[in-house]
Amino acid sequence: PMTSSFTSLSLPTSSSANSLPAPLTSPLSALLSSLDTHQAHLSTLSFQSRQLARDRTRLDSNPNVARRRMENEQRAKDGLPLLPLAPEELALQEPSRLETMCALAGVEGAAKVLSEATGVALVRSYASRAGTA
Repeated sequence: PMTSSFTSLSLPTSSSANSLPAPLTSPLSALLSSLDTHQAHLSTLSFQSRQLARDRTRLDSNPNVARRRMENEQRAKDGLPLLPLAPEELALQEPSRLETMCALAGVEGAAKVLSEATGVALVRSYASRAGTA
């Protein structure tokens, strides 16, 4: 089994937090929070995909399902209407990626805000060194 190499994201410790400019703390917190949310959605999607693969394997080994598929193949060759899918087959659906995509959009938005805040802080830093701010 694969083990995750990801660790929980967090802000710097209190001793190094003093070195962060105040305007960057909030955007950085938002970015880390959105990254945690995105990682949680990815983990859920991964679990659902693995579960779907297990269910499909179990269903493929079911002799009744195999018999129904063979009968449908023969009916298709004969030009007859196909038999409806079994309820177990209908239940197998791909997991939705919508929540993961929305979480990724949140990461992108938080990164953009952090980038803007960093740009302003950088300009202020250079201005203060040049004595213009």
